[in-house]
Amino acid sequence: MVPTVVAHFGSRWRLVIKRSAQGFFAAVALLSGTLFMRNAPAAMAVSDVPHVAVAAVDSYGEYTAVTPARVFDTRDGTGQFGVAAALTGGISRDVQITGQGGVPATNVSSVVMNVTVTNPTSDGWLRVWPSGTQEPSASNLNFVAGQTVPNLVTVQLGANGAVSVSTLTGSVDVIFDAVGSYSTEAGAPGGRFHATTPARLLDTRNGAGLPLGQRSALGLQVMGVGGVPATGVTGVAVNVTVTEPTSAGFLTVWPSDVAWPLASNLNFVAGITVPNLVIVRVPANGVINFLNSAGSLHLIVDVVGWYDQDRTTEAGRFIPMEPWRGFDTRVDPFGALLPHEALQLWFNDRGVSWTAWLGSVVLNVTVTATTATGFLSVYPGNQAVPLASSLNFVPGQTVPNLVMVAMSSEGDVDFYNSAGNTHVVVDCFGAFTNESATPAPAGAFALNLAQARARLSVTG
Repeated sequence: MVPTVVAHFGSRWRLVIKRSAQGFFAAVALLSGTLFMRNAPAAMAVSDVPHVAVAAVDSYGEYTAVTPARVFDTRDGTGQFGVAAALTGGISRDVQITGQGGVPATNVSSVVMNVTVTNPTSDGWLRVWPSGTQEPSASNLNFVAGQTVPNLVTVQLGANGAVSVSTLTGSVDVIFDAVGSYSTEAGAPGGRFHATTPARLLDTRNGAGLPLGQRSALGLQVMGVGGVPATGVTGVAVNVTVTEPTSAGFLTVWPSDVAWPLASNLNFVAGITVPNLVIVRVPANGVINFLNSAGSLHLIVDVVGWYDQDRTTEAGRFIPMEPWRGFDTRVDPFGALLPHEALQLWFNDRGVSWTAWLGSVVLNVTVTATTATGFLSVYPGNQAVPLASSLNFVPGQTVPNLVMVAMSSEGDVDFYNSAGNTHVVVDCFGAFTNESATPAPAGAFALNLAQARARLSVTG
């Protein structure tokens, strides 16, 4: 058993461990703070932790997909009364989500959208958060001037069914395509999410007879592979990566039982590798389609989880949170991840692992100040690095991506850096219940979610 230490920094708890590439461990002392052994919880301060009560009804936190639909576009005024006006730095804007683009008008707790920024006049970031609440430090997209960047966003809605959006400086056009929503207690029944260890389903670079050509479509079987059950699956979450594109274009992912929708999941330019998480409904035949709009490209698909309608336990309900920053290696004391180094984040509430109630988390993960071409893999802690990537990058690039990942039995999530020195920023947007989240006799179960508490482990 490796000795570990916990340091108390004001209102935040962090756990830090360092491991060499050869597997040897050594405790790392923090720059300041009082040190306690991990096995001495009595020494830990119990502070104010947000408390979320969830009614035990069939529909709470269940997911319903919609046909991808545009609900906001600053270029043509969609979602802003027909007034075309780019988003400008320092001025937030509210966007109505409920009742738009197939999203129900009531009883919606959170929305899932593909968010795209384009035409930015300067480097910056984009934030999306529940309207009527304080703007968080967490971000959803990072970009440089002139870049088009997509990212899947899962965000809690404000009391009025809207979200707020802001950017840092300059101006940028912003596009929201709604792809689904999670219900409140009185909402429509839907699917429950179950994370799996990321598994590669497709890589056209490895003898699949491709690249995928212009206006070419590819069907992929997603049931009965990569840990996904062979039956009963209503949707999947897949990390889709476009690499070696020969021209600018977009990729669309959709169920094979309907026509190609007018929507995009990834936008790319020639020569740049782009990842994006995609949640897509799975039809009865288990096949989802991919279509490339222009040029040729290689395609990588990693499955990270699935949805079903199994209600024999309380597993799979989504618990939204106001966005909060888990860590940022640029400001935390240990610095950038080195080549073949992994950083481990432990989610806990008052010294008790989140796995007492929760099975997986929804994170926005960003790499920045990269020094080499490589990838970041996010996966359940204390496991071997899987053959799957969450983000791909080149030197000097900043890349964000939404990640839905299972925690280990102890509540750990690992972040593995393949090459170069890489800074990593992680923001948390919610979590999914596990089988242990059983309703209390009073008809409700309570989840103590440490929205501003995280223990941080570094391995590498």
